[in-house]
Amino acid sequence: MNRHFTSDFKTLLLNLDVRNVSRTAGAGVAASLFLGSGCAALADNSEAQKPNILFILADDLGWSDVGFNGASYYETPYIDRLASQGMQFREAYASAPICTPTRASVMSGKNPARLKITNAALPEQFIPKDRKLLEGLTHQHLPLEEKTVAQWLKENGYATGHIGKWHLGGEGFLPTEQGFDSNVGGSHWGQPASYFFPYNQNQKTKHIAKGMFPNLDGGAEGEYLTDRIANEAIRFLEQQHEKPFFLNLNFYQVHYPHQAKAEKIAKYEGKTPDRDNTKPVYAAMIESLDENIGKIMQRLDELGLTENTLVIFTSDNGGCFNNTPLKGKKGQLYEGGIREPLVFRWPGKIRPGTVCDVPVISCDFLPTFLAVTGQASSEDLDIDGCDLTPLLYGTDHHSLDREVLYWHFPHYNMWMSHIEPASAVRQGDWKLIYFWERDSYELYNLAKDMGEKDNLAERLPEKANDLKTLLHQWLEETKAERPSLNPDYVAK
Repeated sequence: MNRHFTSDFKTLLLNLDVRNVSRTAGAGVAASLFLGSGCAALADNSEAQKPNILFILADDLGWSDVGFNGASYYETPYIDRLASQGMQFREAYASAPICTPTRASVMSGKNPARLKITNAALPEQFIPKDRKLLEGLTHQHLPLEEKTVAQWLKENGYATGHIGKWHLGGEGFLPTEQGFDSNVGGSHWGQPASYFFPYNQNQKTKHIAKGMFPNLDGGAEGEYLTDRIANEAIRFLEQQHEKPFFLNLNFYQVHYPHQAKAEKIAKYEGKTPDRDNTKPVYAAMIESLDENIGKIMQRLDELGLTENTLVIFTSDNGGCFNNTPLKGKKGQLYEGGIREPLVFRWPGKIRPGTVCDVPVISCDFLPTFLAVTGQASSEDLDIDGCDLTPLLYGTDHHSLDREVLYWHFPHYNMWMSHIEPASAVRQGDWKLIYFWERDSYELYNLAKDMGEKDNLAERLPEKANDLKTLLHQWLEETKAERPSLNPDYVAK
């Protein structure tokens, strides 16, 4: 893409204010200035210098739902502040357009297609009798033989904690079976019954879901789940004195059921929307998420942990509503279904206010965490992710040793009728989506058309064929589970 690493050298030296990190060679001068000002410390991974890692994962939060990506109706001042203090990635992707496979890729560093975890974990496989295709099979849990980032870090002397949504398996596959010392609130459930205490009781039906929130005892009427999750995170931080820590903090916000505090809903009901279909309850949920992230960052400061803590904030798939200027939403392989807000902050190590346009994906977290903690190189691992430290540290601001990204979602959805089986590939600025039921392709140039409005597949058949070849070779190589014809289907 024709983007530039802009430099006002006086401002860079005095203030280190906002930069663009891009794929152009103009990044070199500014990068060398920063490296010359103390970046050598980045390679010091002695026991005393091992960084803490706080990984914050929102649920169903869209790319354009945060202020630093253009939202104005939704208010995210604390998340925006976090972005200003570190590096924000403009072209960050979830490994899947839905939650469980993305979470599996974060834990394992592998693409969901390779893991055979391509859909949300459900009590039983969804078999749509009235659709043309039968879905590709998917595992309902993260296999124990997959070595998770928590297991890697625990072996390296880290205290490991999980708080919030898990959705990678129930009994026998919970966080404490996958490398975490502790688990607060993580189970096979993908959403709370209620955001208000008691969280496992549906407010309308009064049905109580057993085992939904392990080790999340107590609570009082009116207590809000997002507040409680943040308080549990703060408690974890306050208890860390002897070891570096890895905290996998997975908020349930802003997943359905959409419930928020009354005073916040009233605030947004009185605010003018900035785009169609804006939801006051959803906006209020985003504000509560933002406030609690701010509360956690403040406590990090008070505990003196900020300087040696790498903080990451992102989401697990696209938003459920309007993701303008992106096309599509959760469950789709258009940009609105897979592009995510992403921030890395590490004071003194990652220059504040930088913006990176290199495409990255959620399989990249595991190799990056191993790199910053001085463990295995991603080149030595059987994974799909890339180590992002060349981007974060400034050694190579404009590229990764990777040219292609892939997605595979061979599923329908019983709740969202807009979802259909699809696979996709991105190479450079070009993205191709294959729709299995229609047996059709769509081709987009994201540099010129991030909203995916102009399908170029018929006008540029050579480019489309090149990407088709890449995609189908990858599906073969990963032995991806694919949809098959439904013998009981009757065309209408």
